[in-house]
Amino acid sequence: MATPAQRTNTWTLDQWYAQDVAGTQGLQGLTPNVELWVWGNNGNGNLGQNDIVNRSSPVQVPSSWSGDRFKTEAPGHNFGQLNVGVQCGQMIKGDGTMWYIGGWNNMGSGGVNINTQISSPVQVPGNWSAVSGTLAQVARKADGTIWGWGRAQNGALGLNNETQRSSPTQIGTDTTWDYINGHSLVNMATKTDGSAWMWGDNEFGALGLNNSTQANNARYSSPTQLGNTGDWTNHNGFAFSRNVLSASIKSDGSLWTWGSNGNPSGSQFNGVLGHNDIVQRSSPVQVGTNTTWTGFMWADEESALGLKTDGTIWSWGQSTFGRLGLNQPHNTYYSSPTQIGTNSDWVRVGKSGTRALGALNSSNELYVWGYNDTGNLGLNDRTNRSSPTQIEGTWYGISNSYSGFGSVAFGAKISG
Repeated sequence: MATPAQRTNTWTLDQWYAQDVAGTQGLQGLTPNVELWVWGNNGNGNLGQNDIVNRSSPVQVPSSWSGDRFKTEAPGHNFGQLNVGVQCGQMIKGDGTMWYIGGWNNMGSGGVNINTQISSPVQVPGNWSAVSGTLAQVARKADGTIWGWGRAQNGALGLNNETQRSSPTQIGTDTTWDYINGHSLVNMATKTDGSAWMWGDNEFGALGLNNSTQANNARYSSPTQLGNTGDWTNHNGFAFSRNVLSASIKSDGSLWTWGSNGNPSGSQFNGVLGHNDIVQRSSPVQVGTNTTWTGFMWADEESALGLKTDGTIWSWGQSTFGRLGLNQPHNTYYSSPTQIGTNSDWVRVGKSGTRALGALNSSNELYVWGYNDTGNLGLNDRTNRSSPTQIEGTWYGISNSYSGFGSVAFGAKISG
């Protein structure tokens, strides 16, 4: 198929992909022209609009974008999306250039060697193939090396110290890194031999190493192996929430979760791990016996959303602000997966803010629900939703989205 003509403000792609926990059905193989759109909290310029005005409906990111494909490994996506961090976001184009879209940058999270707020896209030097993380960033170059920058508390940069970095710094010397992912102060990577490596804050056993911060102050400032070599060969990705929850879908379609089993800052655990109990786990445990999971996303540390191969979506955890999408009262709890509606045409899952979720169907329709404090649902208001509600437009996907000081969402709309 011929490459589509370039358009102003349009991302043109040969392929949209990433190796994360998300939908793999439906739109694979398409070559649409897509546009980058953003909405929600813009208090630090994180929407890339060259201002600090919040948006409650999607607005297009200015500039002429000409990468031939989106490439990143934002938590929860297997189709290539944006990495949205704590009021910041990175994007890798098909030519290997990385762009800091904008936001709060006082801990060096932008990777552009300055510590000031940025409100429009700035390039991060280098030839890159993937980026992930929020407070502490991790990225992979085309040569198989991995690099960290941003906040280094609890060893989150994997550099064997707690020294903050404002530009990319190489983690070790290996050149066999294959996949990366991270959130808050937890990061990880896999190697080509199928081994998985974790580092950072291990609160509530989030690193899956069979111990936890509370037990023995177990924090890891350099990559430490999870399980055995080969355990994670051909996995379908990982997802994290803050420093307390982790998940992965293995190549056989089984879903595994570990860490806290609810909101650790509150008084009640809510079964968000999906094991039909409220017991914390410090190593990976399979969710039920089902092997048809193909997508997954956390909503903060209290709710979870999964996608199955039959096109159905399922949620569990706490329904605060309607984030389970089940149209249930504010404090309803589910400790095992519960189906959202009856539709079976869902193809991708994602987030539309810290405590909001979203899903895309096979008709390119995007639906969102949950907390809407900054207009992050993109529905032109600040009203919470407890069931899926459509955002107008023809969409290709919605990104992972997390901000410690508000909610941000990035999405891709099919142009024309």
